Amino acid sequence: QPVFSGTIKVWVGEEGSSSLGTAVVYQGGGIRAFDLALVPLSLGLILTLFSWEENYGDDPGKVQQNTRGKEIGQDKKMRSTLSAATMRVWKSPDLLCLCAISSFFEGAMYVFVFHWTPALRSLDVQPENETYEGPPLGTVFATFMVCCMLGTSVFSMFLSFGCSSDRILVYILAIATISCAMLSWSSDAGLSYKAMLLYEGCIGAYWPAMSTLKGRIVPEDQRAAIYNVFRLPLNLIVLVNLLTNLSFKQSFGLCSSMLAASILLSA
Repeated sequence: QPVFSGTIKVWVGEEGSSSLGTAVVYQGGGIRAFDLALVPLSLGLILTLFSWEENYGDDPGKVQQNTRGKEIGQDKKMRSTLSAATMRVWKSPDLLCLCAISSFFEGAMYVFVFHWTPALRSLDVQPENETYEGPPLGTVFATFMVCCMLGTSVFSMFLSFGCSSDRILVYILAIATISCAMLSWSSDAGLSYKAMLLYEGCIGAYWPAMSTLKGRIVPEDQRAAIYNVFRLPLNLIVLVNLLTNLSFKQSFGLCSSMLAASILLSA
């Protein structure tokens, strides 16, 4: 699955970087990648319609009602489930550390998504070349996806060598910390681009490593609710970064600090 989805992303990014135009229909430029995304989305819609069964939820007859006839079962159940999951995370050191690590890494990842384009555009300038339109963002995105696929393959390779997911995750966090630190202080476009590629490789390796740990640590009976609890600090990290209007160098420095804290939590 990672190879297939990564291949689709590479194709969309590379095709989206080309620019074509006609007098009747606009094609190409910065929005072509969004046009091309309609192809896999349409295929996914068709597969979903014909291969997935509808989930109708609980039987309405089983939903509790109060004396006034109002349904209270679903809301009450949702609140109690989230409350129980929150207490489970808070009382379990392993779950609490896992929550912090996933929030820090994934928060840094989303901050990277927001900032990589303005970072490259501000660093890759050629004032002597008046016709230069900036870095080829579609091609850059395609190389990101290639590195992400390579990261997933490297994780599988190390796992086959007998390395544990815990140890591999520590290496991933360490390399990601260095990558974000390079982005926070480097003013060289080439070096920053290499740091971004390295970070994308870490993202590709992170997902299978974290999925393995979650499958081992998170209890099956509360898995969905606990994953929702994990998203709360993640969303808070992203919102704080966006609302504080930090520069991309400051944001990457903050990401490096969060990733360094993750190393301490996972050690």
